[in-house]
Amino acid sequence: AAPATRRHVGTVKAVDPAAGMLTVTEKEGDATVSVGEKTTIKKGKESLKLSGLKPGDEVTVLYVKEGEKDVARSVTVKVQ
Repeated sequence: AAPATRRHVGTVKAVDPAAGMLTVTEKEGDATVSVGEKTTIKKGKESLKLSGLKPGDEVTVLYVKEGEKDVARSVTVKVQ
């Protein structure tokens, strides 16, 4: 069966484009997801790269667990 899609909603705490990692702060604490070639990152109609995300951005991350890693399928940035 396909892995279940889960969701993080919070603010960007850290972005590491070199490692392909994104850390998001939620009410429950910090969550780090892996961002890869297949991850779509959108702000409104604009497509972004991981390096286009900034700490403090409000985001919704849809991700799946692949082994030990949480892999982001999509990152949607809230337009202020």
